[in-house]
Formats: sequence, structure tokens, C-alpha cells
Amino acid sequence: MAKRKNDIETVLSQLDQLADAPPDDETWFGLRRGLLSKHGVVIGKAAKIAAQLEWKDGIPDMLKAYERLSNNGANVDPGCIGKANIIKALRRLKAYEPTTYIRGIRYKQFEAVWGGKEDRAAQLRAECALALAETGYSDALLYIADLLADPETEARAGAAQALSCFSGTTPIALLRLRALSGEQNVRVLEEIFSVLFALSGPTTNPEEKDETVRFVAQFLESSDVDVVSVAAITLGSSRRLSAFNALREFAENILDEERLRISFEAIAILRLPEAFDYVVDTISRGSELEARLAEQAMSIYRDDERLWERVETARADRKGEDGLSFLFDD
Repeated sequence: MAKRKNDIETVLSQLDQLADAPPDDETWFGLRRGLLSKHGVVIGKAAKIAAQLEWKDGIPDMLKAYERLSNNGANVDPGCIGKANIIKALRRLKAYEPTTYIRGIRYKQFEAVWGGKEDRAAQLRAECALALAETGYSDALLYIADLLADPETEARAGAAQALSCFSGTTPIALLRLRALSGEQNVRVLEEIFSVLFALSGPTTNPEEKDETVRFVAQFLESSDVDVVSVAAITLGSSRRLSAFNALREFAENILDEERLRISFEAIAILRLPEAFDYVVDTISRGSELEARLAEQAMSIYRDDERLWERVETARADRKGEDGLSFLFDD
């Protein structure tokens, strides 16, 4: 076992040297040898370097290696490392291989773990969803939609990310349905919310409701504080005025300290004049709790002299108190 491990490490080291080698027949020969290996980790390394060197002639060799690793995968490619790296390489080389990607979306690989078995192919399925989406294949949405219901977190998050490659209302509808169908994993919700904002620009009509902001803002009412945090931070990252209005309304109607902290942090990262005015005014005029949390939220801008001067001025304006300087002593 030790000898085999040393042999694999030697081959990996040799492949690393090819990354800086000239793009000639000798280099391609070395990469082909790597792709013919029996070990997924070696094949994955060879595929990664082939993509870095833009070796498109190696695509047929990668596809053959992928097929070999898909048979008895738990033994020859534990963790699907080799197969995932092949798919990443094919993506980088812009290989149009929808059949391979569709099979990958459906592929599962159960491996022994303490107390039973677990599927180790979730990340591979996610990579295949991204690869399929990027091909422009006509029926890609059908297969990616199926993956949104995958039992594994990584696969569902990958499906959500893959939907960012499409346009129109269909991917938006799929993402919203997933979010409203009992999705509880914050990693997946974070991806869903981010893609929803990426797919829908802000409304240009001030009288029109920003539908994406409205949709994500409803998750601020979740009983799960982690879901609240993901929704709030996504709204804050959107830099939209309508998101500020939603977050301000949320902040003004809650008493829970943790949720109030989340709301001020999200408002602060909006980086909008209206948002800064609101947080600074809270430091000056809000309750002691609100002022403390608002100042904590603004602490990320301590190196911004203009903004931090406003914070210090607001702190000094608090009547009957010595400000909140004990929070951030210089």
C-alpha cells in the first residue's frame, strides 16, 4: 500500500512538471499516459493540466477516461475526484458533450462510511449541470430542474448556479419554486437568492415593485435566523434602493437583538447614501441597543475617513450620554 501511494505521488509530481512544459508532442504524450492511469486522482490531475494548456486534441482521451472511472467508481475514483476534474477540464475547453453531462447529472456513487454508505457524487453532478448549461443544449433545463430536487446539498446548489446561464422567466420560476418548496439549507438558499438577483435587473419604474426584492424579503420573516441572515445579506449585496426599503421596514418592526444586528449589517453593506444616512441617524437618535448595533455594523468602514467621521459625529450627538465610544476605543 505504501509503495503504491509513493508511485502515485511520483506520477502526480511528473504531471505537475508538464504544466510548465512547452506544448509539444512530448507533453501531450505525458498527459495521455496520465489519462490512461487506473487511478482517478492521477487522471484528474492530467485533465486539469490538459485544460490549462488548452489541449483540445485530448478531449477524446478525457471522455474515454471518464467512462472508465464511471465503472466501479468507488474503487477506482473515490470521491469522484477524477471524474469531476475531467468535467471541469471539458468545460474549460468548451467541449460540446451534452450526453456525457446528462449522464453525469444522473450519476451516483455510494461509498462506505462509518455506519453505512453515502453518495459522493454530488459535486460531480453539480459540475455536470454547469457544463450542460454552458453548452446551450436545447433540453438542458429539463435535466437541471431535476437536479434542484436532489437529496444532496452540493447538487442542489450547483443546479441553482447552473440556472444563472439561462434567461427569461423559466429559470426564475424554477428557483422560486425550489425556495418555496421547503428548502431549508442556507447554502442552497444563498445560491438561489443570488442567482435570482443576477437574472433580474432592478425595476426602472419607481412606481413598480421590485419583484425579486419582494420575493427574497419574505424570508426575513423565517423562524430560522440563519435563513434570515442569508436573505438579509443577499438583499444588502444587491445595492438596490428597494432592498434598502425592505431592510429598513424589517429593522423597524423587530425587537429581537440578533435579527436587528443582521438588519443593520445588511443595510450597511448596501453602500447607498440613503442606507448610510439611516444607520448614522440611528446611532444619533436610536435606542441604546439600536445605536450600539448600528455602530457595530458601520465598523467595517473604519478606514474610510469620511464615513467614520460621520459615525463619530453621530456618537457625540447622543444627548445625555457620552456616546458609544467604549465599543471601539482607539
